[in-house]
Amino acid sequence: MDTERCKKMAHADLRSHEKADRIILIGLMLLAVGLTFVICPFSPLYRYCFEPDEISYFVVSRGFLSRKIPYRDLFDHKGPLTYVVYALGLLLSGGSNWGIWLVFTGINIGIFTLLYRNLRLFFAPDRSFSAIAVLLCFFFVKRAILYSSGSKPEHIILLLLLLSEYVYSRRVKQYADQAEEDPALFTGTDMYLLGLCAGGVFMTKMNICIYYLCFVGAYYLWLLSRKAWRAFLRSFRIFLSGIVTVSAPFFLYFLLHGALREFWESYFVFNTYYAANGSVTLHFYRTWISKHNQILITVSFAMMCAAAIIALIAGKRRRQQCIFYTLGAIVYFFITLPIIFSYTFCVLIPLYLPAFGILAELVLRSLPYRTLPVAAAAMLVVVSSIFSYTQIKASPTHFHEAKALESSMMDYYREHPDAQTLFFYTLCQPFFYDRSSADPDFRYFYRPRNATEEMRSAQYDYVQQGLADVVVFHRSKGIGDEYMEDVKLFMLESGYALYYEDYPQSRTYVFTRDIKNEQDHPSTPNETAVPA
Repeated sequence: MDTERCKKMAHADLRSHEKADRIILIGLMLLAVGLTFVICPFSPLYRYCFEPDEISYFVVSRGFLSRKIPYRDLFDHKGPLTYVVYALGLLLSGGSNWGIWLVFTGINIGIFTLLYRNLRLFFAPDRSFSAIAVLLCFFFVKRAILYSSGSKPEHIILLLLLLSEYVYSRRVKQYADQAEEDPALFTGTDMYLLGLCAGGVFMTKMNICIYYLCFVGAYYLWLLSRKAWRAFLRSFRIFLSGIVTVSAPFFLYFLLHGALREFWESYFVFNTYYAANGSVTLHFYRTWISKHNQILITVSFAMMCAAAIIALIAGKRRRQQCIFYTLGAIVYFFITLPIIFSYTFCVLIPLYLPAFGILAELVLRSLPYRTLPVAAAAMLVVVSSIFSYTQIKASPTHFHEAKALESSMMDYYREHPDAQTLFFYTLCQPFFYDRSSADPDFRYFYRPRNATEEMRSAQYDYVQQGLADVVVFHRSKGIGDEYMEDVKLFMLESGYALYYEDYPQSRTYVFTRDIKNEQDHPSTPNETAVPA
């Protein structure tokens, strides 16, 4: 009789959990759709994309669809999978921005779903949801968000990492529940899927492949400690074949198009140079990460460490856990020590996730049933609503009239639909490329941070040859009047005229090869005309 009662209670609990899962997953999906609509710069909510990095990916992807070869014809230094994802969005919308927004809406739905699925492997629905709600509040607490635009390469990577974490954690849980440990912990399908995800990360941002020290490296160390040589070799071969399946077509594509050297130099060599020129500093002290984000990063890191200590104390397999957490610490600091920005931390969510689950479990033990999930849901609604309001209100493209600089340039692009634009620095107003329909016929259409001397020289050569129709110059704070006069003289000698000056508002100077009358294109009050 007691056995029958226990079965009924277990069945009732299972049905209750399944119902909670459906409600929570639907809520998280809707939240992903809403937040992506607000934060993605390609959303129909905005007149133009206002993120400079995303504009670079947009231009390269648009050129890719026009049969221009990334890296060789149009330079950027992100992995080629980024441009494939962006190109897919452009294909879906016939070249319009909203297609990219649609693709990343799907990616973010996948991210939010996997956040919950991963936690549900080890925690009940109320614990899992509470942990996710608190974690998301950390990443969406202010407009200068850790999650950023929701449409960066890091979000493609985050989806792949969460999928890898799910495959890894599901199998570990399955075998942990068994009495005997099988050396062949992961099936061939598991290892191949992990390899595919690793290959996707490798072709998006190669340094983050170090994550697989946790997902695969800990397992390999375990196999070697048990002298399971055959299982190790078979698993390694299958995992490597998954990486090759994703990466080989890219190498073959660039080889067949005579661009393998440019691919190697842009993606591998330049990124190594880029990282080496960044300051190796603990992320808590990065000057270009805002103070409130530094606080959130530090608190998240402290919570992760505390949860690791709690798990080690309570865990049965301490040796395996020590290996896993040690590798996790290596991954964390390897990713955060080179040059990084706030949005980089979204790729660390797979490391944060178990920590928030463990801490939610501890807190819920001391609270009445459902108190924390309800409080967490209310906090998530309030934080996401405030965030959405401030994001929309502060956005430079929503419901605001076009500023004088934008209006003037739209006039120019209407008169010159095939105009090609050159950015002298990355911080220039991004609507230039978003509104221009022409793909540049020169490789270095923008100058990245830590640009090499070759890039600088190439851009000056483009100007001297008159290849660019529009040259946009961003005057950083370190550029004085004397240097600026030299720039204007250089542009004049190269056949360009100062078309528009928006200094000091946006610190932007626009030079064109077509000299217009002052009446046709009035300047701002502080404009300095260049003599013809």
